[in-house]
Amino acid sequence: MKAVLEEMAQLAAQAGNYFSGFLDKTAEDVSALEVWLRRYVVTGEWAEKYLGRSHDRQFVAEMEAWLLQLKAQA
Repeated sequence: MKAVLEEMAQLAAQAGNYFSGFLDKTAEDVSALEVWLRRYVVTGEWAEKYLGRSHDRQFVAEMEAWLLQLKAQA
């Protein structure tokens, strides 16, 4: 039972991440881009912890810097 629940959790996280693309509004709004980045960070940290996949922290830092620039322009 434990193995089944672990597998279901992995699949649910992946499915949620894929389907969120249908609702993505990042091209329309800086705050939506912030939400997307937060989801990316949480998903990456989860995958690193439970799946052993590395999380791209350099990309996150670049995106955070870009977000700061966008906010300064607004």
